[in-house]
Amino acid sequence: MIYKALVVLMLLLAPAQAAWARAPLVLYTDFGMADGAVAAVKGVAYSVSRDILISDLSHEDPGSIFAGAYRLYQAESFWPRDTVFVAVIDPGDDPVTIHLNGEHVRLLPIRAAHTDGDTLVSFPEHDILAVGDYFRSVGYPVVDLSNGGSLAGILEGLRATIDRAGPDTKIIPGHGPVTDRKALIAQRDLILALRDKVASLVAQNKTLEEVVAAKLTADIDPQIPQGEETSERFIKWLYAEVKTTKAGVKTGQATQ
Repeated sequence: MIYKALVVLMLLLAPAQAAWARAPLVLYTDFGMADGAVAAVKGVAYSVSRDILISDLSHEDPGSIFAGAYRLYQAESFWPRDTVFVAVIDPGDDPVTIHLNGEHVRLLPIRAAHTDGDTLVSFPEHDILAVGDYFRSVGYPVVDLSNGGSLAGILEGLRATIDRAGPDTKIIPGHGPVTDRKALIAQRDLILALRDKVASLVAQNKTLEEVVAAKLTADIDPQIPQGEETSERFIKWLYAEVKTTKAGVKTGQATQ
């Protein structure tokens, strides 16, 4: 989840962490309280330090980035000087830059990739990209078709991330260990190669069951952590996308 990666990185990258471990941490998000998102953020913070004093500014959608910034501005002056504010507000389709303890954090929307609400989080001073669930370094890629994800979107998300990454950029995936730009390229190429294999079988009017039975990933599974366990899910969403959108076969041109 992208908010998990964002909060972990903000906490770990803040200067003099030991000095502010007991300082107030004020959370401001637009997650709402209908699910466990806010609790997950707090759990991540406590996993860094159980001494952090967490308070909530709000978790309602302010309606706009400007309104959210003004609400944060109103509250900030009433808190002690060492207070750490973490604000996570959906910027819509526009990139947003926020500033925390001297760190510039850039949030770039990645639409219709893993879901319809992915975000690429860039920490340029540290050459770090946190990508969330549209890239994982364990298992095969996952697109949640029921929540707005798409083949074209995950390919576009990987392209955008590859374009922003340099040879030394650290890539923090939604799942799995930290990796690099080469892993992004490898996953993009993997999706393209398997998409083409699935498309060939779809063109032969093969059913989903027949495509799964063909075990298209059998030679690759041993090379991918948790490959065998996640291969069928991968093939199933690829099949669904290729079957329903012929344009998908034309997306995701390679970028080196």
